[in-house]
Amino acid sequence: MSILIERGERVIMPNGTEAKRVVLLSSETPASLEITGADVEGLNDDDVIAAGSVLITPSANYIAFEDGVFTQKG
Repeated sequence: MSILIERGERVIMPNGTEAKRVVLLSSETPASLEITGADVEGLNDDDVIAAGSVLITPSANYIAFEDGVFTQKG
């Protein structure tokens, strides 16, 4: 299984650090919904995935409400 980046944008967090707000695609739901740049093809290992990012899988969609932590929508 691989997680691919469909699109993304750089965001500056309130504390001044950089993160990526992304739309991710995966052919299946990852075992862990705590996703880092190391888990995504096309991101650097140390990239932080920002709140507001979306993960789309065939069975469900997920949104990050905390940096890098995804929760199933609806």
